[in-house]
Amino acid sequence: STTFLLDAGYSNIGIGLLFASANLASIPLQSFLASAVDNGKIPLKGLMLTQGFAILLVAGLVAWQALAPFYFLLLLFLMSLQPFVNALSVACLHEDIPLDFGVSRGMASLLYSLGSVFLGNLLARRGIFITPYAGMVFIVIYILCVLSFPFPAFYKKEGDIKGNIAKRYPFLYLFLPAVVLLFCGYGMFHSYLIHLIRFVGGDESALGLTLGISAFSEVPTMFSFTWISSRFEEKKLLLFSAFFFALKALLDLFAKNIYMLYINQSLNAVTFGLFLPTAIFYLSHTMEKKDAATGQALLTSAIIAGNVLASFIGGILMDSFGIRVLLQSVSFIQILAFILMYSALKGEKNEARRP
Repeated sequence: STTFLLDAGYSNIGIGLLFASANLASIPLQSFLASAVDNGKIPLKGLMLTQGFAILLVAGLVAWQALAPFYFLLLLFLMSLQPFVNALSVACLHEDIPLDFGVSRGMASLLYSLGSVFLGNLLARRGIFITPYAGMVFIVIYILCVLSFPFPAFYKKEGDIKGNIAKRYPFLYLFLPAVVLLFCGYGMFHSYLIHLIRFVGGDESALGLTLGISAFSEVPTMFSFTWISSRFEEKKLLLFSAFFFALKALLDLFAKNIYMLYINQSLNAVTFGLFLPTAIFYLSHTMEKKDAATGQALLTSAIIAGNVLASFIGGILMDSFGIRVLLQSVSFIQILAFILMYSALKGEKNEARRP
């Protein structure tokens, strides 16, 4: 996205503001849609199909003209879709539908890895303009998958529950801010990764390979996640992953060449690759199943809030101070995130309800 918009003439600050505004707008939209799904007012399959067709339409507009309003809508629809893919997985697990979440999520990382390497090389040869067309191809495949998937009968809440959901799940008060900070640092790094790659002597092809390595490293973790989660407590896995977010940020700060960056990206196996499925499972096991879509929307909203901060702060730091200061800021944020995550989980009793 950053490379595409830079090529279209936008500044780093302009891109940051665009990402931040779209991500911020998606948070109340997700909350509204998740509540409607949990209460049975909107069918999950119909919602996911509508979102897919909306993304396809707006991607066509972006391909026609890379205007900021079109890209805003594209990001808004993409961000609001994510929690419902996870909610569908949780619903299948609760209803005893055979589904290995680790393998399915691992296939996503594998496709992202192969797609990043392929598209990186294609962009270097053909130009950045093909980006929205590639997105349209993937969204068509997504729509076909949703149409063919056997959706479970989604549960409904038995009456409205009054009060703040965080009061019923107190660990959320620190857990969600920790997630915000983790993905603020993660987003700052990846949103402006092209600048670091150019700083150490790489190009768009190296960007594709770098993203490919990070995504491919997730695959073994994702594929074996069901086995991992059955042998290690989810709280310990979350802390382990948060620690490596901080360690990777420090290693990226001291990377001197593109090869060191490639090696660092392999740590994605125990950062994003481990954290995301663990967090999804942790919330599905510690929250009532009637709050499933809301819980996943909260997680995604925290991730998005991190992306909002990353886009806003990262663009300013990048244009004002350069890549080194940005990397120093990422390191500080990830260390703070680990401390918050430790505090959130230290006293939490995991009353897991295994599906």
